[in-house]
Amino acid sequence: MNVKSGVLLLTGLLLLEGCAGSAPSSRARVGDPGATFGQVDLNGNGLISQQEFDASGLPQSWRQVDLDSNGYIDQDEYRRVYGPSALDLHHD
Repeated sequence: MNVKSGVLLLTGLLLLEGCAGSAPSSRARVGDPGATFGQVDLNGNGLISQQEFDASGLPQSWRQVDLDSNGYIDQDEYRRVYGPSALDLHHD
């Protein structure tokens, strides 16, 4: 492989890495404290079940977020724990 081919190959790999790293994810990353309500509410019903919460990997315990202990986390509870920006429901 000559130098020009090596440079082109390396440039292509760097471009691919940049594209992969910049793609927005609509799913919460494990343990991402900035996960929005819409990312954790996987079925989109406006409530977070314990199963959805556990799958999100958020660091708080279920009891710390299900403030009224009704078995679901609604948008108000999520906002109270994670702040107003956590309700960004306009994700892709």
